[in-house]
Amino acid sequence: VVDGQGKKMSKSAGNVVAPQDVIKQSGAEILRLWVAAQDYREDLRISQEILNHLIEAYRKIRNTCRFLLSNLYDFDPAKHRVELFLRDRQGRMLGSFDRLDGLVRQRGQTLVFAMNAGMFMDNQLPLGLYMEHGRQVRPLNVRRKARGNFYLQPNGVFAVTTRGAAVVKTDDWPRYAARHRVVFATQSGPMTLVEGQVNGKFAATSANRNLRNGVCVGPDGKVRFTLTLKPATFREFALHQQALGCTQGLFLDGGISGAYAVGTALPGGLPPFGPMVGVVRSN
Repeated sequence: VVDGQGKKMSKSAGNVVAPQDVIKQSGAEILRLWVAAQDYREDLRISQEILNHLIEAYRKIRNTCRFLLSNLYDFDPAKHRVELFLRDRQGRMLGSFDRLDGLVRQRGQTLVFAMNAGMFMDNQLPLGLYMEHGRQVRPLNVRRKARGNFYLQPNGVFAVTTRGAAVVKTDDWPRYAARHRVVFATQSGPMTLVEGQVNGKFAATSANRNLRNGVCVGPDGKVRFTLTLKPATFREFALHQQALGCTQGLFLDGGISGAYAVGTALPGGLPPFGPMVGVVRSN
């Protein structure tokens, strides 16, 4: 075992990293992760800088596992539904996860997961297409040039049909809707992934970082809702969705983004929201 520069450790050089100190400062999990990450065909390097990188990696792994466990554990397609929500039974805007949870409870169901689901105007109405229970509430927004992320091309639609879910480019939506029985749909933009490729408009050198949330779908048809826990660029966000195995992805919103999951502390965002997506379980 050598230091980060490949030099022999010695007390006189002040480059000794003691295992007991690592455990005391960062926890045994970090030391175990360092051991698991080593290539034993070479000298094993360790330093505080190397440990700091592992600590950050461990936090990402931990947060991802927490999120996945909270949303996938006990998931039963026969009992769970993905729905979009905008108003309560009296026609008032819901606007928050608390009010959405109350509405779902009134229906005798449990809200397992929720997230804001697309950009909206000052009156909380969706900026683009919005459908609930097969009924179109707002029309498809086909405007291509205007200010705001929604109009960064291509934008798209997240849809739940009687056969599954999909993320579809706005230009392809009329043909898609004609061939599928759409139950829920929300339009937003830009698309993050198109046929497995990151949106070409996302510059690798961009310094535009923000909290972001979105939805993506893979070839297996599984829906994955994503929320950054710290500011990220569009490209970083898209690469994360790509790493999850998604081929079609859609940005839903940024800055105000939040989520709710049973038994998990997630950032609640900045309500009031417009449309929201919820995973609902029958009791």
